[in-house]
Amino acid sequence: MQVLITGAGGAVGCALAKTYAEAGDQVLGLYRSTPPNFEHKNLVAMPFSLADSFEQFDRVDLVIHAAAETHLNLKATAESYACSNIDGVLALAAYLRRTQPQLAVFLSTISVYGDIQTEVLDENQPYRGPNLYGVSKLFGEGIMQEVGTDVPTIALRLPGVVGGDLMTPWLGRALEKLKANEKVEFFNGSNPFNNLIDPDGLRDLINDVLSSGPEGFTLMNVGASAPMALSDVLKVMAEMLGSQSEIIEMDSDKTSFSIDIEPLRERFGHTPRTTKEIVGSYVNANT
Repeated sequence: MQVLITGAGGAVGCALAKTYAEAGDQVLGLYRSTPPNFEHKNLVAMPFSLADSFEQFDRVDLVIHAAAETHLNLKATAESYACSNIDGVLALAAYLRRTQPQLAVFLSTISVYGDIQTEVLDENQPYRGPNLYGVSKLFGEGIMQEVGTDVPTIALRLPGVVGGDLMTPWLGRALEKLKANEKVEFFNGSNPFNNLIDPDGLRDLINDVLSSGPEGFTLMNVGASAPMALSDVLKVMAEMLGSQSEIIEMDSDKTSFSIDIEPLRERFGHTPRTTKEIVGSYVNANT
């Protein structure tokens, strides 16, 4: 299978490019400034800005749009969000309509919901003050929804992506503290937690979507199966690492939530990896 991945120099795009290349697929990885941090016979890495034209590229079987300006860039502005996350998607949309891939995947984010005030998050959750990043991703989803009239398209609202050296989600920061035997503070420890996915699991989901014979536009939240209490997640990690960290549950009026993954099973027959499996693989990859 031929796969085009934008944002292949970013953490998630790079991890996806690696898992597809290692699975035997032919990957064209587009990156803005930093190339993918690996080499593979099945990977062709090419510098590319979303301001450039996609006219140079021919049809591929699968397109994964992972390029984005994110909230992790503390220097991000309204203009940079618009250029990357809206104008860039418009350019991609023209390419998709011209080449007609089997599937186009838009990697979105649960940040589109803003302040989540529910214990179980599903796609019907109302939007409550999303930040600029979330708003720009909502615009991108709208563009891809229109593309879906011509090309099978899915927008995946991702939680924290963990695996390998992906350390930006909260779980990655907790892992670093546990490894250093530093104090770890958390809240809502008894609440169910499945707000994570790993690159291999994301590839498996995308492949299941492909196998289902997708049509039109689909929007899905993504998470792990078999939620665990957050306190148990930290306990498992500490035990695997032999950590001497002090793990403290703090009082907080903040809400926490788990993610409803039943739509993934019902629509695509896909059951994500369990929370415990993902956490265990994550720890093993970083020890």
